[in-house]
Amino acid sequence: MEATATPPGGFPLQSSGASAQVWAEIPMPEHSYEVRFEFDITVSVYTTDGGDWGCLVYISWVEGGRAPCTPEATHYEFTVAPGDSLPTEVTARAVIQAIARGAGEASISATLHSVSYTVITHEDTIPPDTWVSGPPPQTSSSTATFFFDASESAVTFECRLDGTAFSACSSPTEYAGLSEGAHVFEVRATDSAGNTDPSPASHEWIVDRSPPQTTITSGPSGTTASISARLEFASSEEGSSFACSLDDAPYEECSSPKLYGGLEDGTHTFAVYAIDLAGNADPTPASRTWTVDHTATEAPDTTVIAGPSGTVGSSSASFEFEASEAGATFACSLDGGSFASCASPTTYTDLTDGQHTFRVRATDPEGNTDPSPASRTWTVETAFPETFIDAGPSGTVATRSASFRFRASEPASFNCSLDGAAFSSCVSPWSYEDLADGTHEFKVRATDLAGKTDPSPAARTWTISLDAPDTIIDAAPPSSSSQATARFEFHATDPDARFSCSLDDASFTPCTSPKTYDSLRDGSHVFRVRAAAPSGATDPTPASWAWQIDTTAPLVRFLRPTPGVWLGDGQLTNFSVIPVVIGAINVETYANDIRTGIASFQFLVDGTPVSPADVRYDSARRVYSFTYRDTGVHTITARATDQVGHTATRETQVLML
Repeated sequence: MEATATPPGGFPLQSSGASAQVWAEIPMPEHSYEVRFEFDITVSVYTTDGGDWGCLVYISWVEGGRAPCTPEATHYEFTVAPGDSLPTEVTARAVIQAIARGAGEASISATLHSVSYTVITHEDTIPPDTWVSGPPPQTSSSTATFFFDASESAVTFECRLDGTAFSACSSPTEYAGLSEGAHVFEVRATDSAGNTDPSPASHEWIVDRSPPQTTITSGPSGTTASISARLEFASSEEGSSFACSLDDAPYEECSSPKLYGGLEDGTHTFAVYAIDLAGNADPTPASRTWTVDHTATEAPDTTVIAGPSGTVGSSSASFEFEASEAGATFACSLDGGSFASCASPTTYTDLTDGQHTFRVRATDPEGNTDPSPASRTWTVETAFPETFIDAGPSGTVATRSASFRFRASEPASFNCSLDGAAFSSCVSPWSYEDLADGTHEFKVRATDLAGKTDPSPAARTWTISLDAPDTIIDAAPPSSSSQATARFEFHATDPDARFSCSLDDASFTPCTSPKTYDSLRDGSHVFRVRAAAPSGATDPTPASWAWQIDTTAPLVRFLRPTPGVWLGDGQLTNFSVIPVVIGAINVETYANDIRTGIASFQFLVDGTPVSPADVRYDSARRVYSFTYRDTGVHTITARATDQVGHTATRETQVLML
């Protein structure tokens, strides 16, 4: 958009002195823009010794944009780009400076007859990217703090928790009093041009404040002659860690089984508690107390000779056991309960799903009891597993082979069936070859470790049709384009085929050739098109074309020299409003195009190109430079062209002594 205006105020405006300044107030637009100024000025310069002099006209707040002035020149134009960071309210101040080249002093008078400006604004349509960090995947804390940021600086944010409506927020954002369970936090940024991130950043985590339960499954009890002890224990939550203590010593990290040796005669107490993945610790540690007496009579050993193990599908369990001494009696315990008199075999019924531990200990006729009861741990699982197909053909395909990936809700084996055939053993992935044209159905069912089989197998239906056409793109924009419009032409190997198109991963929709897109944003784009035969067989490999759009010119800016007095590459003072160089100067210019990159770059001095052999390039800084030395006032031009032909030019004037 362009807007041209003349600032209010009467003309002419006059000024004189060692340097002259004439100006008018100009309001600037709020967003990115370019401004072209036009001044009509007459200048008169006087030197005390009548010697030669130099003169420059420039805008006071912008680097570059300088022009030499002479009594004959009356019209000056300057263009200021967005990269020059203009304020929103400025004074269009033209500065005219004269410098005597001899021993005398210079004075100047200037008259501003008119000033006008043209504002060119650029619409920003690129949304920012948003990212976020937050609590660990599993935590016991009911408070969560999130830190987030965006790829652009001048942005606002909106947040939401667990699918509620978005509302304004800032980083960091904290939530308190969270309930137990899974939570999802989302945040999106909106830039100053009103563009909102279409894919908000998200963070998922689980709040778990329920501590695990700890159980000692085996270990010494009563009185034993052994000076060593082996204790086994478990947690009600998988993945838990443990802390152990013997005889009130400080708790230390441990794992099951825990072994102790060299125990002294006397009473000993072992305690252990579990810590789950969220950091919740069992507040009531499990404990076991026993007595060591090395003079005690040897107790019998107890052995479980039959009973369930691993995972079973039965809610009943029967155990057979024996002792190393004849005439022994037995006491049994289930799941940490008290020992009670029992005999082999012992049976339990109506057991709940989950892990169970059976323990049994023998007592000989002299009253010596086995200090380390025999134990057997197993899991009851009466629920049926569920089967899921994660990958495989669907719809209409143009291949006679098929491969499926599947899984179960718990550890399991699988059986598969194709087109109603009997189920037979299979593993994931499972493949079929040389299938006939037509509709096929694949089924798979899981059988868990307890022997229970999914009563509702997972199924997938698809159709094989080898008459699917191929799709060919005949015409497309170049891989790097300066146009916001794209036109595609395409055809199929089947002349009766229908087409559907997709741009930038959007859903396929019906289309015809040619297909045109308008008002495309700068950046990368991907066009896809697929053909479908009258039978419905669709090209499984759509034709695609990727390209970049760049409608803006490169950014070019002088880094050195800047206004001030320079001795070579070192700045002595910044009190001069133009660059004044004593000796040689290393001219440095930043040039970059964020879309397609710089295709060519050129320096000119007073309109004469600098030899490419004398130009250096720093790829890390994207800076072009060359060394120059010649007395007088010189105009240095930097010109960059991007890959699609956009050219940007900058000029600066330098007085070299």
